[in-house]
Amino acid sequence: MQVTQVSGSYDTTVRFWDNRTNAYAPIDVIRGFRDSVSHLVVNKFEVLAASIDGYLKTYDIRRGEVTEDCFQEAIHKFSLSNDCNMLAVSCTNDHI
Repeated sequence: MQVTQVSGSYDTTVRFWDNRTNAYAPIDVIRGFRDSVSHLVVNKFEVLAASIDGYLKTYDIRRGEVTEDCFQEAIHKFSLSNDCNMLAVSCTNDHI
């Protein structure tokens, strides 16, 4: 059973939830987007989150580091390659 779930939201946050409790409050909240979080992927010790503000952010949970990539267009969705070294990003301007 997964102990932690991760969610992205219209309120511009990424939230971590503990499934072992019935608490209505998240155990952690990441802020920093200027618009809605449109897509996220959890990959081992990283959380990748995309936003309508055009940024794709990679949070390294072990190191406490954030890497930002700006696409200058709203990001709808993205996908990681099998080896997790490349991204395909779909923006709202119909470009990949």
